[in-house]
Amino acid sequence: MNTIKRFFARVVAWFKAGDAERDFNRALAIIPQVAPVVEAIAAAAPNKTVAEIRAAYDRYAVPISAQLLTAEGLNRGLLLMELATTVLTALVPMSIPTRILQLAIQVVYTAIKARK
Repeated sequence: MNTIKRFFARVVAWFKAGDAERDFNRALAIIPQVAPVVEAIAAAAPNKTVAEIRAAYDRYAVPISAQLLTAEGLNRGLLLMELATTVLTALVPMSIPTRILQLAIQVVYTAIKARK
């Protein structure tokens, strides 16, 4: 129970300190760089099939294990998030932490889904 209390205390502190707003603003600032890649990956794998995901990884020359790709119970959306993160890591400044990059990816993907 103490672990849960500590977790929520940290979350509350993160919001109270203004860190959440700062992180979100950093994510918004890189959306122009992130959007084209996320849109291309989303278009390449609209149904998140094994073949679509394989083709998306091949398009960006990012290796992926066949075992991982076909693992039962694997969230294929996470594979696409990992692909976008890998590709975009090379495009955004080194000072951008992965959590900020992934937040920007999620914002763009949510916007794509909202348009449909």
